[in-house]
Amino acid sequence: MSNRQITEVGFALGFLGALIIAWAALVIVLANRSYAGATEAQHRREKLSNLLGAVLIAAGFATELIAVITR
Repeated sequence: MSNRQITEVGFALGFLGALIIAWAALVIVLANRSYAGATEAQHRREKLSNLLGAVLIAAGFATELIAVITR
């Protein structure tokens, strides 16, 4: 794999992680606008999504770092 491909993979991982976090936040914001509010299951899903998104962003950052170091 070339450095450019490694950089693109890192960018894709980070972008996917950011999308997951944004989606989880949007779900909770929309649920809080309802009369009943967000359910416990939605809060658990949000926590799991935030964890997964953060792991993907960290993996993307690490991949970018590897691409820079190996140049």
